[in-house]
This record gives sequence, structure tokens and C-alpha cells, in this order.
Amino acid sequence: MAKVAKNAAEWDRDYRAGRWRYLGAPKEQARLAIAALYVRLFGGPRVLDVGCGSGQLFPLLECQNLASYTGVDLSAAAIEATSVADAKVQFVVASAEAFSPPAGERYDAILFNEVVYFLADPLAELARYAGFLARDGVLIVSITRASPERGSHDAKIDALWSALDRPPWQTLDEVFVSHQGSGNAWRLRALRPAAAPQAQAP
Repeated sequence: MAKVAKNAAEWDRDYRAGRWRYLGAPKEQARLAIAALYVRLFGGPRVLDVGCGSGQLFPLLECQNLASYTGVDLSAAAIEATSVADAKVQFVVASAEAFSPPAGERYDAILFNEVVYFLADPLAELARYAGFLARDGVLIVSITRASPERGSHDAKIDALWSALDRPPWQTLDEVFVSHQGSGNAWRLRALRPAAAPQAQAP
């Protein structure tokens, strides 16, 4: 099993060596297209892409309907490699666990783009990011068990899916995608915390 990067320097090294170039390949497009579709169906014009890499998702979004797109990635090398040039776009070099938006900033769609494996407590981070959602906003989670990561995060991910099946989480839609040539498979879910019940008037 290939070694997975542990810190920003290792991610930068791997990006510059071309290890993650395949993320722009045709075999990745189906799961990215579904993530973009979930933004359109359940989200809105302000998008936060956590684990954005080199911005592979952005070309699949309906750019004419975007108000803003913020991409966050631990690797400066990944962001340096992006070809996105748009006034609505900004990229931030930060870990998912360190990032916080400017005070008062809210997003209509927040994507966790193949990043939850690397979080110490994925459920806690999803809950934290839910606080950055606009009213009726959506969290979109994409998770694979593709090589070389197959098996290395299974217990953590199984526990996360189990927790997301329970309140307060509300699943809006979920799909499974597989790629015949590579054997890779992904699970994508659109969800949000269920709204708290309104107190009854006395």
C-alpha cells in the first residue's frame, strides 16, 4: 500500500511529483459531476469546497449562477496548480480543521471533497462546518475506498456513515458511483442537520 501524506510538506511533495494528477482524469468526472449536481439541486450560489485540490470541481459548477466559490486545501502546491481564474473564486491554504470563514460568512453548499478520511474527528468537523451553512444550506460528502487508501480508513468511515444515519442529520439524497476500468467506487451524500423543532407558544 502506498504511503499517504501526513502533513502539508508531504502533500506538496506529492502534488509536485504528479501523484494526484489523476484527479483530473475522466475516471473522476462522474463523482465530481454528482457533487456539482447536488450543489445545484440542494445548495445555492455560495460554495465552499473543502479539500479542493487543484479546483477540479469548479469547471463542473454552473459558474453563471455562482456568487462565490472558496476552495480550501492543505497543499499550497495543489492550489498553485489550479487553472481557475475568476473574480468569484478564492483559494485558501489551510487544513480542513484549521479553516474558519470570515465572521458572518455563510455558504449555501459546503463540500467535503475526498477529505474526511484525514480528519481526526470527521463527525465533529461536519458539525462545525454545519454552523457555516446559510439557511437551507447543504453539506455534500464524497468518500472513496479506492487504492491506495483501500482499507486504511474503513473503520473511521464506517463509524461516520453510521452516525450520519441518525439525528440530527437529515439525508437529502445519496448515490453510489463505480468506475468499471479502475474498480474505484464512491459514496456521495447530500445532508444537513434537521431543523430544531419550534417551541410551542404558551
